[in-house]
Amino acid sequence: MQIVNSLYWRIMDPENTSGFKKNVEYMGTMIRQAREEMGMSQEELADRTFRRRLNVSEMENGKTTINAWTLLILSDVLKKPLSYFFPPHLVTDIPDNSLSPKEHELITYFRKIYDEDLEKVTLNIVKNISSYIPVDVHTAKIEKAMEEENPQEFLNLLLNRKPKKDL
Repeated sequence: MQIVNSLYWRIMDPENTSGFKKNVEYMGTMIRQAREEMGMSQEELADRTFRRRLNVSEMENGKTTINAWTLLILSDVLKKPLSYFFPPHLVTDIPDNSLSPKEHELITYFRKIYDEDLEKVTLNIVKNISSYIPVDVHTAKIEKAMEEENPQEFLNLLLNRKPKKDL
């Protein structure tokens, strides 16, 4: 499992309190779900992880952070891979070998998008781009605009392409 390089920033950044809280709550939800799948009570999980029942309750309710050692123990006791406990946008491994390198790269970067609204915008951009056939002249210009990180030029060039249905 590979966790994105900016994991610390995405989980622990004190300036990003809402993201931090969401990640802690997500992990707690996954701990509860895995515990219930195993048919364990909070007390049983506490005993098997060398914690108090109150600690398990706090973890499951997103009231406390979970250190790496505790997460490793939980992973073993609950029979889940470490990646199971992390929100999907933090996990970047893609197990499907049938993807091309470009598809793999696209999915990897998409999973790094932190905000749901940005995910929707990105998905809409990809949908719109995929409905157009590239024109050779425009393709080179589009690639140049992307390399130069010129979003305005990039969008202008995309808008000037013809839809598949018009060709």
